[in-house]
Amino acid sequence: MTKRTVLLFLLTNIMVAAGIIIYVEATRTKTYYIDLQKVYTEFELKTELEQKLEAMVSITNEQLDSLEMQARVANNHLQMSPSDQNRIREYNRVMERYVTRSEEFDIQKKQVAEEYDQQVWGQLNEYIREYGKENNCDFILAGNGDGSIMYSTDSRDITDKMITYVNGKYQGK
Repeated sequence: MTKRTVLLFLLTNIMVAAGIIIYVEATRTKTYYIDLQKVYTEFELKTELEQKLEAMVSITNEQLDSLEMQARVANNHLQMSPSDQNRIREYNRVMERYVTRSEEFDIQKKQVAEEYDQQVWGQLNEYIREYGKENNCDFILAGNGDGSIMYSTDSRDITDKMITYVNGKYQGK
């Protein structure tokens, strides 16, 4: 065999091998998983909205504490004059206001918490979709400890990358 034939043979083999590698890489499914609970827990929007909810609850508790104090004062006045109709009416009015406000605040807290939760999940889902598109992922599976993913190698775990990504997107980076 001449040098030229050997060289042609080697180049052909290299081209075929390169073509196979390119084909295999191009057709390989890119499947990754994330620990969804961890991503959710460490998502900065969730943390911010939790703080807002806690601030609202704190203000609400202060208002309820004030109403409770008024109820105690009215009760003390009633104890001094149990037959005084004005004091009975005042006590009943304050207690009714306390109970009504307490119920309203519980409903409001639940509604705000649900609204915040929907906001967090909506934003998180959007960012995860964007990450998948930007990184040419075919699948991003969410493992959350309920048996959804029974096994995967650590090299397929992109949880920390996803946390960095969603928090970066949230911060406008």
